[in-house]
Amino acid sequence: MKKNKTKLQSNKAKQAYIDSHPLIIDILNDGEIHYRKELVIKMQMNDSSVRNEIGIAKLYYPIVSFASRAGYRLVRPDKIIKEDNEEDLKIALEEITHTLREDKSRVRKLNKNMKALIAAERIILKHGITQGLKKL
Repeated sequence: MKKNKTKLQSNKAKQAYIDSHPLIIDILNDGEIHYRKELVIKMQMNDSSVRNEIGIAKLYYPIVSFASRAGYRLVRPDKIIKEDNEEDLKIALEEITHTLREDKSRVRKLNKNMKALIAAERIILKHGITQGLKKL
């Protein structure tokens, strides 16, 4: 029962996102690679805003991106499976795997970067200097 409730909430959140950010999904829904410069023009936003919109859309949709190029593509596995296109499935899987590896690598780097900050925070908190400080 909990799974269905979670899925329903997930679908509601996804629909709320679509309702408030329809343009990015409309653009990416064709399954083609779209580059940031193109998205900046189509969405009439600056580069930072486009990246932010992509980041939010990635919470709800399988959008692949590559560090080597500034392109984004919405992967629609359900559509590819329905079309029974083996080659497109292989390409989609490679792109998803590549994007996951890049994201996992970024997470590992962030975790390493946080170690020194966490150690410094502990030293300060250990010495009782906690007035006015909020712990994360």
